[in-house]
Amino acid sequence: MDSPHTKANLLLQAHMSQLQLPCTDYLTDTKTVMDNALRVLQAMIDVCAESGWLAATLRVISLLQQIVQARWDTDNGFLVLPHIEPHMVYIFSQLKVSCIPELLFILKGEYEKLARVLRAELDEQEIEDVWAALRRMPILDVHLSVQGKEVAKSREPPRDSNKWIRVKTGSQVSIDLNLKRLNKPGREGTKVFAPKYPKPKDEGWLIVIGHKESKDMCALKRLSSIRASTRQSLTIVPEKPGRCIYTVYVMSDRYLGLDQQYDVHMEAVGEAVKEEDEIYYSDEEEEMPEIRSPVTAGSKLNDDYTESSYVPQNLDWSEEVDDHIASWD
Repeated sequence: MDSPHTKANLLLQAHMSQLQLPCTDYLTDTKTVMDNALRVLQAMIDVCAESGWLAATLRVISLLQQIVQARWDTDNGFLVLPHIEPHMVYIFSQLKVSCIPELLFILKGEYEKLARVLRAELDEQEIEDVWAALRRMPILDVHLSVQGKEVAKSREPPRDSNKWIRVKTGSQVSIDLNLKRLNKPGREGTKVFAPKYPKPKDEGWLIVIGHKESKDMCALKRLSSIRASTRQSLTIVPEKPGRCIYTVYVMSDRYLGLDQQYDVHMEAVGEAVKEEDEIYYSDEEEEMPEIRSPVTAGSKLNDDYTESSYVPQNLDWSEEVDDHIASWD
């Protein structure tokens, strides 16, 4: 219990559980821990990205959101709103919504529709605070395309084989994203609504592309706040022939409950060998070289939201052998 790591762990848990600390010294320590925690977590995202760990990357981003919002990711999403306590969550069921994006879609900018259900638990000033917090939260509309072909927003794999996007094995495939903010920033700009965090923070986004079946992360890019719209492009390299599903995660680094997830259905095909091409094999027995993953970190990811992506690694075939050897493409 004398370890400073144990103390930092307990302070973070108390912060996300919104527990009352026994003395003011712990408040000062909590501010110090949270100020450094974001930098440590950004470095952890770098390590996970370099290693290609999809699940670990998503968990670290989720922890980043929890620290800023002072909530656990297992808590109800409406608890990030001001004055909303766990026993009040039932009132949102009257609007038949289960998350904040659905709530904003149902309200369509009508204050009275929200106030009508909240008046059972909150007074008018508290309802206005909830309304102001909702209007500050960024809601993105995401459109994806691969090689100029728009990706359908469906979680089910298409039954028609023609709807699978055909790509070449081992070649770079560009996944383009068009991100449009549906609600314009107000007078607060792009400052995050985080009353429990000691310092003001700007909105930020992370785009992650991974292969859930193999749990590999293929690409990552950091974005700063989005005021209107932006176009981004990330590159992946399908390794094996056959059908594969890549998942695109558009995640906020400050808000809980605003993340989006889309599946991209691809069919990788290898290049066929032409009949007139001759293939020569060496008479000597040669050891097959180890082929590492062709996706590796191309540039270091840092904390100031500089955009970065992943580029294919060049394979080194520098071993001197006889001329009569199969060529590697």
